[in-house]
This record gives sequence, C-alpha cells and structure tokens, in this order.
Amino acid sequence: MEINVNLQRIIGFLNDSDNEEYWSSELPSLTDSKISEICDMYMRSDSSTKQILLSFLKQKACFGLSTFSTRMAMLSVRKHSEKMLLDGLVALIIVLDSTRCDRREALMDLSILHNSALKLGDPVRFFHKASEYAEEKGTKEVILNFLERNPENKRIEVMGWEEIKGPSGLIYRFGDQPIPKGHL
Repeated sequence: MEINVNLQRIIGFLNDSDNEEYWSSELPSLTDSKISEICDMYMRSDSSTKQILLSFLKQKACFGLSTFSTRMAMLSVRKHSEKMLLDGLVALIIVLDSTRCDRREALMDLSILHNSALKLGDPVRFFHKASEYAEEKGTKEVILNFLERNPENKRIEVMGWEEIKGPSGLIYRFGDQPIPKGHL
C-alpha cells in the first residue's frame, strides 16, 4: 500500500503527539489548528484515502483526536463556531471509524459535543452533517443513535462531565480532574 508524503506526515503527527501536554495546552493551540486541518482533509478524502489513514492510526492517535473533540466542544461555544463543532464531531468519527476505541467512551465525548451543539443551534443538523463523513456504518449509527437517546441520557452529568464557567468561557471538566490552566 503506497502512502503519499502528506498522509505519512499526518499519520506521524497523530501517532507521535504528546496527549498530556496537548490536553493541558492553551485553548486554542497550534495542535488544534493542525488537527482541524486533518479533519478538513478527512472530510474531503475518498474512501480509499480514509482507509489508509485509519489503518495506520495507533491508539495514541485516537486519544489525541478524542482530546481534540473535547477541546472543540469548549472552543466552539466560546468562539460561536459551527466549524469547530463540526471538526470535533469529525475527529470523533475518525476515532470510531478506526475501531480502536470503546464506543462507550465515544458516548461520553458525544454528550459534550451535543451539549455544545444545543448552545450553538440544532444538534440534529450538526450530527447529521457530521455523520455524512463516517466511513463505517457502525460509526454513523453511533452518531445518529445518540440523538435518539432519552434526553436524560444525553446530559453531560450522566456521562461524568461538569460544565463550568471560566474566565475565558465554557469549560468541561470530567469527574474531579483538575482544570488545566490552558483551559481557563
């Protein structure tokens, strides 16, 4: 399987990122911009290019993409950006398409993306648009089935998240984890 240089660079970036440092970094960051570009590339790619990317992603890359989706859930509301919300959903779709994550963990991230979508407008529209980029049928089902959940089961608190108002805007905190300075 031949991989073009740009795709090699993307795969290397995702597989080699320091996720702990990224999670704590200032919102927004250079890494956010780079992953946003990767999401744009994924949305424009044909199925064979997506399959190549997915086949080379390591678990570490999936953690980074999941981190990105959480960061975009916060930033999309702070910046009133539908694009950031879509990027967060697409990053989670890449994780789900890769089949390297527990789908239950993705539901936790979907809850805050859904909460942010409520703040920006219509979650149904956002989730349907994002699901168009899913490569795997099961991924599309996870995204769209979340919309069908009982409203109580979509609440971020049910998934372990808490919404906090910080000096720079919305912050999502999971459990009793400390809030990184970069999120304030």
